[in-house]
Amino acid sequence: MEDYNKAQQAEPATLSEGAELYQRKLIKGRIDKKEILFLDNRTFNGQIGYELIIPVKLEQNSYEYAWVNIGWIAAKTSRSQLPDIPNLPTEVSWETTVRNQLTFDAQLDQHLPNRVQSNINLPKVFSEKQFPFLLQLPAENPYALNVHWQPYVMPPEKHRAYAVQWFLLGLALLVLYLYAGFIKRKHYEQP
Repeated sequence: MEDYNKAQQAEPATLSEGAELYQRKLIKGRIDKKEILFLDNRTFNGQIGYELIIPVKLEQNSYEYAWVNIGWIAAKTSRSQLPDIPNLPTEVSWETTVRNQLTFDAQLDQHLPNRVQSNINLPKVFSEKQFPFLLQLPAENPYALNVHWQPYVMPPEKHRAYAVQWFLLGLALLVLYLYAGFIKRKHYEQP
């Protein structure tokens, strides 16, 4: 959580200056409205919907494109239809936050090609020169939808508790394996 707070207090940097998780970044470019993606299976206040992820063709940058998550949008009553895309500007100059590293093996829905059915994996739609992180539009931005993402940081105590839990589970399985082997051998050795 300290990393998040520290990164949020720092001045925004350009994309060409490297990237760290939660760092604020300035992007300037044009939205490619034909390639907007709907990240499926997202809920907000008990309602199903999508996270809307838009590609921005960057101006004067070492990267050609960046993906920006502008927030959650409600699904229509029919799953065979995608929600209407809100009015977005053509040209943008936004302050964003570095959220997740991108991977490029998403499963696109065959019937609705803009619906992504995997977690945060985006397709290689454009080129190798994509900014390698997903950017998040802050809630203060007038074009942000329902932005409800917060960093989740598990405390070290919880990590230790998981480690102890898995160790004890492994130990219990080992004891059961040895006990079952001993009983089975004893059973076969009796005349």
